Amino acid sequence: MIRPLALLAVANCCIAHAQLCTTTANPMPAGQDHNLVDGVLHPDGGGLTLALFNTPTGPIATRWAADGQVAWNSNFQHMDPSNWAYPVNVSPVPGGGAVINGRFMPQQASYTNMYAAELGPDGTPVWARFYMLDSVAVMSPTPRGLIRTPDGGWLFPIWTAQGLSLSKLDGTAVPVWTRRYRASMGFNGMQAFVEANGEITLVGWKVGTSTFMARLDAEGTVLWKRSWAHHWLPAARAMNGDVLLLSETYGSLWHLARMDAQGQLLWHRTYPYPHMDAWFNGGVRELANGHLLLLGELGALIETDASGAALGARTVGGYGLSGRLLGAEQPNGDTLMIAGDVYSGSSAWTGMLTASSPADLGCAGGPSTTSSTALSLPAEITDDTLMVVRDSLKTWTMLFDPASPALVLDPQAFVNAGRARPGFDHRAYGVITNNSLHTTGPITATLTVAPELTYLGAVPVPQQVSGQTITWQLPAMGPNGQRILAVDLSTPPDPQLLGTAIPYTFSFTQDSAEVSLVNNTSTVTYSIVGAYDPNIMEVSPSPYFHLLNDTVLNYTIHFQNTGSAEATNVVVRDTLPAALDLSTFELGTRSHPCTYSLSGNGLLTFTFTNINLPDSTSDEPGSHGHVSFRIKPGPGLFVGQQITDQADIFFDFNPPIRTPDATVIVTDVAMLQPDGTDADLRVFPVPTSSELTIALSNGIAASVAWAVSVDGRRIPLSLRAEGDGVLRAPVHHLAAGAYVLVLMDRHGRRWSARFVME
Repeated sequence: MIRPLALLAVANCCIAHAQLCTTTANPMPAGQDHNLVDGVLHPDGGGLTLALFNTPTGPIATRWAADGQVAWNSNFQHMDPSNWAYPVNVSPVPGGGAVINGRFMPQQASYTNMYAAELGPDGTPVWARFYMLDSVAVMSPTPRGLIRTPDGGWLFPIWTAQGLSLSKLDGTAVPVWTRRYRASMGFNGMQAFVEANGEITLVGWKVGTSTFMARLDAEGTVLWKRSWAHHWLPAARAMNGDVLLLSETYGSLWHLARMDAQGQLLWHRTYPYPHMDAWFNGGVRELANGHLLLLGELGALIETDASGAALGARTVGGYGLSGRLLGAEQPNGDTLMIAGDVYSGSSAWTGMLTASSPADLGCAGGPSTTSSTALSLPAEITDDTLMVVRDSLKTWTMLFDPASPALVLDPQAFVNAGRARPGFDHRAYGVITNNSLHTTGPITATLTVAPELTYLGAVPVPQQVSGQTITWQLPAMGPNGQRILAVDLSTPPDPQLLGTAIPYTFSFTQDSAEVSLVNNTSTVTYSIVGAYDPNIMEVSPSPYFHLLNDTVLNYTIHFQNTGSAEATNVVVRDTLPAALDLSTFELGTRSHPCTYSLSGNGLLTFTFTNINLPDSTSDEPGSHGHVSFRIKPGPGLFVGQQITDQADIFFDFNPPIRTPDATVIVTDVAMLQPDGTDADLRVFPVPTSSELTIALSNGIAASVAWAVSVDGRRIPLSLRAEGDGVLRAPVHHLAAGAYVLVLMDRHGRRWSARFVME
């Protein structure tokens, strides 16, 4: 069953035109609650809505065309999954864009910060920032919508339990000044409007007691203030600058008042109507002909003339608890838009109703009747003052993920493993991540490991282990889901295995249509090592990043508890190199559940809370952990540039352990030109299927090797010395095809030879 629309968005609507009444809906996956939070009509045409999902995935901003069709959806997810970017407001920006803002709510904290982001005409962020009020006494801040000021900046109203804070922001949303206001009679909420000359009109109320209007100059100084002994909510601004005020007597009456720009009450009326909660579900807006429209719970719609006298009523749609009256004028003045929650079975999403006028809403509801009664104006309060305190607003850059595939199914595979050592066990991990709002089909996942390794066990238990391939049959994965598959492996106690390259390949299939199948497979290759530092950072490709053929760097941070007792908490902190593009960060595999944060200055923190990592003497395999991520370099790389990273690892309250540097060198195709002749380097057998034997002329001491595929991709190879001038390189992990083997010595000289994989 579809629950009808329950939210009103009004534009100029009562001039001559053809009749129109149509409904559309935002296409959302089944089984999701996409509840409407806020919305406005856009001065450039159409409208904007902001919605909240039933899981902390970040807000959904939607741009609607003038005919009610969806132009774009943007799902904004902060990169720290332990925090919730809760949506509150959306405001239009000239040129088709928008500003969204809301509360930033940590899962494990008593405080709440705020965020704001400007979206371009296509829904991608122009800027995004965190905000925190400086006063530690200011708790539970609730931001209102950012308001554009005549100088190109913004006004940022923030209601708190300690009063109202106003911040003036510049064009990039950095605070210029902040003031905190508190009425002597107190107040529970407020709304601000910016005048054409930069002055600020402030309206606040205390529930059940009073309402005030104040005028501030462009610097926040109070110019005048008036108060009345009745509480209204400042619902909207009329075209001539008047303020429309709305309240209700729960269960029986609506109240509507009009105040001019000088704070003088003009009239006050009441309307009997059974469907209340008009402010939370709708509000009041002015039409082009001066008429007013009120919308409340259950889609209750009242039309009045400019003086508030009732002209008629209508019930539009059904019961919507997350509605807002969208209020901006359409340029042509002839479209009425109503947005609200649409329900079908267990799903909820935003729908849009477009009509020529209130009289043309027959496709969505029937007419009803109401009346209005003029009331005497409440008494003015003369001893109410407005106190002003200088405050400050801290801010820093916020990183959103605007390219999140929330509306399309595109699950991804990640694989990683601990360090393989002769005679020791280690653990490999396959991870499937579904960042969309869709549910996958049933999943078949496989992990294939090198023949040098022996399978010991896995969690969850696989359905099949055949040779070096482990297979799981998994149920469908829900929206924003993740599956971690862990496999224990052993390495034979054979020192001859040192240096052997061992690939891990993890892949999955599922029967629902996907955007791309390329990211359903992930492969990583490590070498078997002997004595080693258990706390290290690895980067791939290594040691070179090819400007033309490489696009992303894969980092893995390994850590081990070598103490005498278990570690309750582990924190990994990495200040990323400036050469990396922070907006491309993607979390990869991790050995244990963790949260993470990435600030605008590149500080990346992984927090393993209650990891209870055992010490190496009591549980050597279980004493290891890791976390991995991938990220792209930014523009401006040059040949010879070194990108160096390292991380600090904190075990409980112990001093940090810093990993050795993980460094890659930027290069280009010129490095493939050999410095020697073909006679200096011979490889056999050709073709090969598992291993290359490399014969070098006397005096050549190769230190690194890689294979270059026909598409220019470089794959690092490990080398094992077999005698004077003879090396062996395992290549069984390479796909069939032609390659160029490239060797380099420690002086940077290069040799190459061709070979073919069967």
